[in-house]
Amino acid sequence: MRKSPHKNSIFSQRLDRTTSIAYFLGAIIPLLALAAVVHRYVLPTLPGSSFIGMIVLVSSIAVLSLASFEVLRRTTRLTLERINRDNKRLAALLGTSTTLTASEHASDIASTAVACAVELTGARAAYLLVRSKSDDIPAELFGSAGDDSDKLFQSVGDPLAQVAELVMRHNRPAFKNSGSDSDVPGLEAAMVLPLAGESQALGVLVVVHTDSGSYFDNSQTDAITTLAGLVSVAMRNADLRDSQRNFFSHMTEILVSALDAHLEHHTGHGSRVARNANRLGRTMD
Repeated sequence: MRKSPHKNSIFSQRLDRTTSIAYFLGAIIPLLALAAVVHRYVLPTLPGSSFIGMIVLVSSIAVLSLASFEVLRRTTRLTLERINRDNKRLAALLGTSTTLTASEHASDIASTAVACAVELTGARAAYLLVRSKSDDIPAELFGSAGDDSDKLFQSVGDPLAQVAELVMRHNRPAFKNSGSDSDVPGLEAAMVLPLAGESQALGVLVVVHTDSGSYFDNSQTDAITTLAGLVSVAMRNADLRDSQRNFFSHMTEILVSALDAHLEHHTGHGSRVARNANRLGRTMD
């Protein structure tokens, strides 16, 4: 059987023991002392009806004290469980941030982003859609994660793409939780967040729930918003690296062509050397 989060934490165990000891010293011992004093000095002097009333009074104090302790203990456990969940989300965001920083290609960034989104929220699926090069074509699916995410996208992909277009156009997120009106039928809850670019949104990060009653709480919303910001920066950096690689590739081609133009008796020699050097470099990583 899986242990509850508060039992898995040494800090939580110590806090639980400290709370129990404090309750025992601050409530149980004084209550026992009160009961002993009442039994020794008060009860012998009381008539029958008053005797029963005193017993009921002491018993009521004991029950209320125990109930207060249980409420305090439960509140402490729930607070620790929430702290543990928030710590896990923070650890996931930090790990994802490191991975995104090291990713050089947009496809790797998309895979990391959607996997982290599912981990942060426990959602049914997560998608990353990018802006199409043509205004006539809706946003294109670039990455997905979750149980049967591709199958689900076949049924909700078109309305999601329409919502994505609106989000990218206005550069504002869209949220839908259980019980609210939905622009995407078949989804119980959804978040669509823009991936900010320099002049316009690069795409959107979409996270969806399909189970009845599912919703995104505030901590999950904050975590996904932070993730969208990290993904936006990573995608802009990847575009910049691609531009740099293309620039150096074109400069190399120009230099090789210039060399070939001066080798009248060895036409194509510079290009062949460049290809062989490229193969050798790739083989040696």
